[in-house]
Amino acid sequence: MPDTLNEALEALKNPQAGWVTRRDAAELLGKVARKTVAVLESHRDDADVDVRKAVQEALDRIDRTQSAAQESPSEPDTPPTLDALARSCAKRGEREVTAEGKGYCITVALPEGRAQRVYLNETARADRPPLLCVQTRCGTPDERTKLWALRSNAKLSHCAFALRDDGGREELLLVNNIDLRLATPDGVKAAVKEMAFYGDWIEHKLSGLDEL
Repeated sequence: MPDTLNEALEALKNPQAGWVTRRDAAELLGKVARKTVAVLESHRDDADVDVRKAVQEALDRIDRTQSAAQESPSEPDTPPTLDALARSCAKRGEREVTAEGKGYCITVALPEGRAQRVYLNETARADRPPLLCVQTRCGTPDERTKLWALRSNAKLSHCAFALRDDGGREELLLVNNIDLRLATPDGVKAAVKEMAFYGDWIEHKLSGLDEL
């Protein structure tokens, strides 16, 4: 549950934060809003003239905002592009973003000189909105690893393990498919960081190598 006002604001704006976290954030913001209005109302007749003026101006702004929202609902924000989402993950010395085909590759620097590549691509779907596919390769799993990965999916928040056939060889991936209309820079960055950490960890366990 978000502990501060800023945390609640960011959580509510992030579709990838999970419905429980976003619900708790909305409840916290609602309580803060009600308490704020109540405190302002209680100081309408404050003894200090400057305080009374500031209180009345604050209440007037709240009233104008509510009236504007009722009369003219805001237009939905334009979703960020694949390019903008990829570029938002860049951080000098930590995450390098490069174009690869029609998508992007994000090379994430990790401790002990290791690194992991996470890929971003747009996937078209018939009669449905496109998906943003965020994924990283983990290596060739044995049966024990596949069982471990399946159980581990219950603990991951921004991705999940999956299997695919890579030219007759089974490959373990970490994947997060996001409705492109709902993708946010913060949500994509969180997925990239989590995938890089767990993808590199399981790759090291499987092969002992750093194959990116």
